[in-house]
Amino acid sequence: AAVRRDGGQLEFASADLQADRGVVLAAISAPSVHSSSAKSPLAFAAADLKRDPAVVLPAVQAAGVALEHADCELQSDAGIVEAAVRQSGAALAFASPELQRSARLARLALRSDRRALGSVGAELRGDRDFILAIVAEDGLQLEFVDDAFRNDREVVLAAARQNLRAFHHAGENLLAE
Repeated sequence: AAVRRDGGQLEFASADLQADRGVVLAAISAPSVHSSSAKSPLAFAAADLKRDPAVVLPAVQAAGVALEHADCELQSDAGIVEAAVRQSGAALAFASPELQRSARLARLALRSDRRALGSVGAELRGDRDFILAIVAEDGLQLEFVDDAFRNDREVVLAAARQNLRAFHHAGENLLAE
């Protein structure tokens, strides 16, 4: 009963209850799970439930960063990761490296969390076309791109066309011109 009110109480439940699918699903759907400071009940679930898409999907839909506690196989599942990233862009940090290189998932994550750029695969973070696309969509992303792009006139202008405040994040070399 306690986990229905506060999913975090699963931490203090017996191993039998932590392995009970119904109890874990009740904890995941508890109102406290939607609090940004609450740790996902998935963290306390038995290992076999962390491998169960029917448990992990509702967990990441409630709190995207619950992906951190999912089995690594599910961290590589595009559907699970997309659901997590739709709920919280920060969830991209817990996706497999392969999915962190997905431009589609990266753009989805960046729409809700600018800081998610740090979780985007290095290849994308260095891809000028990708950077141009994201700053054209959200000029303030310029703050989080590599220095080379903050000093790239075309990138800075694309960012500024979307949001003039992007000029505050232009590189020193470009501002010196």
